[in-house]
Amino acid sequence: MQDISPFLKRLRPLDALLPISLVLQLDKAQNSLSLGLILIWVALCFLDPVIKNRSKHDSRHSGTVYALCLGLLLFQARTIVTGSDETGISQYLMVALGVAVGFSLGLNAWRRLLQWINLATLAISITLLSHFRIEHDWLQDINRQLFNEGYGNINRLGVVLCLLTITSWASARLSRHRLFQALGASGAALGYLTCLATESRMAAITPLIAVFASWVILHGSPLLKSKSKAKLPLMVAAVLIPLGTIWTFVILPDIDVGFSGDNTRMRLIRCWAGSLFSGQSSLLYGTGHNRSKIMELCSDANIGNIWAGVPGASGHAHNTYAQLMALHGLFGIVAILILVLVISRGMIEQCRTSIAGETTETVHGWTNFSWGEACLGFNLTVLIGSLATTIHIYNHTNQLLIGLLLSASLAPSLTTRNTRPSLPPESL
Repeated sequence: MQDISPFLKRLRPLDALLPISLVLQLDKAQNSLSLGLILIWVALCFLDPVIKNRSKHDSRHSGTVYALCLGLLLFQARTIVTGSDETGISQYLMVALGVAVGFSLGLNAWRRLLQWINLATLAISITLLSHFRIEHDWLQDINRQLFNEGYGNINRLGVVLCLLTITSWASARLSRHRLFQALGASGAALGYLTCLATESRMAAITPLIAVFASWVILHGSPLLKSKSKAKLPLMVAAVLIPLGTIWTFVILPDIDVGFSGDNTRMRLIRCWAGSLFSGQSSLLYGTGHNRSKIMELCSDANIGNIWAGVPGASGHAHNTYAQLMALHGLFGIVAILILVLVISRGMIEQCRTSIAGETTETVHGWTNFSWGEACLGFNLTVLIGSLATTIHIYNHTNQLLIGLLLSASLAPSLTTRNTRPSLPPESL
């Protein structure tokens, strides 16, 4: 029994609830079960610090904070599981719960959680790609007809795939065991292929830009100072691959129609953000969770969306910040700034810790990977996605993933690198 206990502690089998729920969420018929499993997992994550701090002198009262979070989760559990508060306070609560769970995890727990999530990436990607057909919008048809849009329409599915792909990338780089490195790399590759299959421009560029940008920011300077012959090809590839992807998947498809799609999107964003000054909402606190007034103001006819199949109004701003400004006014802007400040400070500290560990004498310093680079990749994924679409709406599972990725910057500094011999290999 003593031999099994350390094994289970490293394995963290309860975390398997999260990938199981992520896979189940793909099918609309399993949404309630999926959300129920997620809430059970979150509750168990909160119980751990509550129980541990019960008999200890807890000067920060962290156990009390997690007990309060658990209470809020239980109060809102029914509306979350049934989806009856899809556009209400539950969407922000799920993001907050994700942040709280991530903040409660230690470094080894984070590494193991990423490995568990990677299994969901593999399962979802393989399931979707197994239905591949050589025709336009094949994945959109499969998502609608076979799975009844469990994660939402193809754009919502694309958002989730972006988040899963970037976690698989981090799992591959942070894992010490070759098996988990291979599984993580496979998950990242298959996840990105599925992102491309969605034919969503946001999904095509977001993970790729996040990976390359985080690498360049943290390793560009050491690489330029090194004497490695590979530095020039690597730097050229780091610039050309993202630019080529943007040209192929973002610019080229919209050239033939005169960028009408992007023009319509920009008009919609301006309309939602400008609704604060329309006289139909409060500048201080917006319209609240009621979008009807904004949708009337920003209808297809008013913004000139001539491409709408059935003229009506978009239910969201196609930009997270414009959406939050329109619905919650100046209070919403302040809330965004507070979250950005907290996450940015944590991310900067993680990156500083990573850079401090680099030396100009390390020839292969650019092959190292730190927790700071993972945090940067996570936050860039959320940032790009939130600029390109309203990333947090219509799916509670997606909201929890967003919170988890943001909370990574608040974890204790992890400066471990795969190339450091001082790290013992994992037994798992």
